[in-house]
Amino acid sequence: RAVLRNSVSASMNCSFCTLTLWKQHSSGRKVPVVQLTPEQILCLTKKVVEVYPEVRQVFFVTDDFFLVKGHGEEFCRLVIEEKKKGELPDHLAFIALTNIIRVNEENIRLMKRAGFRVLSIGVESTSQFVLDILHKKQTEEQIWKNTKIILDAGIKPYYTVLGFTPYGRIEDLVKDLYGFRKLSSMGV
Repeated sequence: RAVLRNSVSASMNCSFCTLTLWKQHSSGRKVPVVQLTPEQILCLTKKVVEVYPEVRQVFFVTDDFFLVKGHGEEFCRLVIEEKKKGELPDHLAFIALTNIIRVNEENIRLMKRAGFRVLSIGVESTSQFVLDILHKKQTEEQIWKNTKIILDAGIKPYYTVLGFTPYGRIEDLVKDLYGFRKLSSMGV
């Protein structure tokens, strides 16, 4: 597995986000979003494959690979084209971190065609109260709808959660236990 680091930081301003807080603390200010272009990411990917021809999957370690509108989708289009031309092996797969609100039927179809097998997403909670406390921009409905879209495409969703927050209530914990059990039974 190859790991490519692509710096996107302080993107969502979610409360209790370790990455956001660490970057703000270390720099003393909010850190702007910095991201390579889809062409630059493709170039790095091709170099990895050239140097390590045995590579089977690339894991993009970033706060949100699809943060900048259109960048992730353009990368997918470029990969699909490079695989058609034989410039990248058909078996090359990808894992990326993203946000549940960035998922839709169109970009999931592109991700699948490009070879994305896993999406890691910080869903955090299935309780709208907790999502609101965390300043998450998603709704419970988006979690369920977009999870189905991901699973229907044959991509494996890997969700991170926050079991306890300073303001969480017992009813939120119970809702999360039921919600995450349901997500697990769906294939998350």
